[in-house]
Amino acid sequence: MHITILDDYFDTLRTLDCFQKLQGHQVDVWTDHVQDVDLLAERLKNTEVLVLIRERTQIRAALLDRLPHLKLISQRSVYPHIDIEACTRNGVIVSSDLHSGTPSYATAELTWGLIIAAMRQIPQQVHALQAGHWQMGIGHTLRGKTLGIHGYGRIGRTVAGYGAAFGMRVLVWAREASLSRAIADRYDVASDKRTFYATCDVVSLHMRLVDATRGIVTAEDLARMKPTALLVNTSRAGLIEPGALVRALQAGRPGMAAVDVFEQEPLRDPKHPLLTMPNVVCTPHIGYVTRDEYELQFSDVFDQIVSYSQGHPINVVNPTVLERPPC
Repeated sequence: MHITILDDYFDTLRTLDCFQKLQGHQVDVWTDHVQDVDLLAERLKNTEVLVLIRERTQIRAALLDRLPHLKLISQRSVYPHIDIEACTRNGVIVSSDLHSGTPSYATAELTWGLIIAAMRQIPQQVHALQAGHWQMGIGHTLRGKTLGIHGYGRIGRTVAGYGAAFGMRVLVWAREASLSRAIADRYDVASDKRTFYATCDVVSLHMRLVDATRGIVTAEDLARMKPTALLVNTSRAGLIEPGALVRALQAGRPGMAAVDVFEQEPLRDPKHPLLTMPNVVCTPHIGYVTRDEYELQFSDVFDQIVSYSQGHPINVVNPTVLERPPC
């Protein structure tokens, strides 16, 4: 089969052990990011199987309608970037392992790294030292402070464990079912959202971006945070009301932020407000970007391709497409 991989920025997938699962197939790898439909249609015109790296490229009807040879999209996790209805209409199977049993430990670890980096001003201290200055300020200790987990899923639960290990009080705000799980794990839960944001010294967001969670963190929520508090987002930028975080930081509540996700990605504008604020630590959406995580994720992605080639597709998110007669 003719397989195309998009957005593999550093041509990493060829170097993974699991890449051997694609042996015998023609594999094209594109290392740049392109969203132009005409250019994508040209690149993918002979593609039978498309491999996506998370949500880096939008796959919509305007593109799908121009890919007559495409039969399978294989990826991992959620798929808000894919027009599932258009895939079904065009006879394209979408296979996506939602890995319900395992969190992304890589993302949880980055979250904790950002918390420490922001609270201890590590990037700022490094930059000052490189500029010839000995110390530039004073940071904050984590022990004894309150870590707020907004969204108690797999990653949120893991980060809560890190917080407890560092001697922090963990406070959770989430859906009712998630709050019950937090209570079962012996964590405190907030009485309401207002109290949650007003109480926490660190708030870390851990929710999927769906219609119900888009903009779930409002300007009013941020305004209730302490001027010494830290807001951390390694999930999705769309969880926060558009523009609200920048305005809140400019107003001084919260006093700090650490973000790995942005409203527009890739972000290449060095003048973006979040990149110019001295109280913000930013990383370029690298939560899941580790070699270990790639091996785990793309082993699943490539297994989906192997299963399709053997005539029994797995993890199909649009099963009605299987009812269509073969072309």
